[in-house]
Amino acid sequence: MRQFQILFKNMMRRMVSRKGILLISLCIPALVVTLVVYFTSTFEMKTNIAIVGGMETLDLNPDFFHVDRLDEAPPTSQLVRNRYSAIIHDQADGDYSIETMKGESFKNIVQTVLTNPEYDPKLHKGRSVGITILGYLTLFLLMQGQFYMNYFSEDKRIGILQRITATPIRIETYLWTQICFGFVMNYVPTLLVLIILKNVFQMKIGFSLIQYSWLLALIVLVATTFALFTTVSFELADNAIIFSSSVILITSLLSGCLYPMTHQDIIETFTAIFPQKQYLMMAEAIEEQTLTRTFILRIMYIGLFVFGLFIAATVRCQRKIKEG
Repeated sequence: MRQFQILFKNMMRRMVSRKGILLISLCIPALVVTLVVYFTSTFEMKTNIAIVGGMETLDLNPDFFHVDRLDEAPPTSQLVRNRYSAIIHDQADGDYSIETMKGESFKNIVQTVLTNPEYDPKLHKGRSVGITILGYLTLFLLMQGQFYMNYFSEDKRIGILQRITATPIRIETYLWTQICFGFVMNYVPTLLVLIILKNVFQMKIGFSLIQYSWLLALIVLVATTFALFTTVSFELADNAIIFSSSVILITSLLSGCLYPMTHQDIIETFTAIFPQKQYLMMAEAIEEQTLTRTFILRIMYIGLFVFGLFIAATVRCQRKIKEG
């Protein structure tokens, strides 16, 4: 414990001594979280619908839909990128088909609107404020986690890590200190901003502050351990950042962090292994108050994912130290 305290205090002193990095580490999370909460809780976006072919007489409610009438069907990538929530194909003779990436429930709503234009869909107002905020924060916190491994990369580069291993300090203690430092720096500013936005500015943030306190802790643990693993795996910090950013962006998009997505068959099974996917489904269960056995299994899965990354990072780091 004493070794941990010494290492942690030393890292905090290094952070405080670098005023520019400290300012960035505090201001950027505050700015990002504020913008995410503000735009999520303030604006309601219309749903974009593309109609291909005829159906000139169809008049969807302009309060909820923005309609583009096209002669040719847009590529499916427009659905993936959320340019359109649905594409309606006129097949003549009154028949039509609906193409969407947002699941059967959304498709049924569009179907109902087509048969009854007076129907007030509200589309469940899209995602709730809480899930939307968590989705964006998940992507941001995962990216931000790599930033706080900067000192670890520096220690490797200038040989401090090799000197530490020559002392009684265990490599596990050193890595655990890195995780705790990254966790505190990523978690505390984010939660403080949410507290201020809710209590001072009275902004809607969806979940309660108690719920946010442990929901954020869970995803920050994932972010920190993943950042540790990638930093250990790559010799150069730039390579670790490029790799981790690419993986985080792709997996977060497929998991539906920025907007809800549904996949077919094998792709849906594949995305289920991503911690972001399990995390958002767990958050939705909290919101809907459906805390079943599956909810516990999702928490356990994320916990095992974090533990597995830490073990893998420790073993890999020990091996690299032995190899010199």
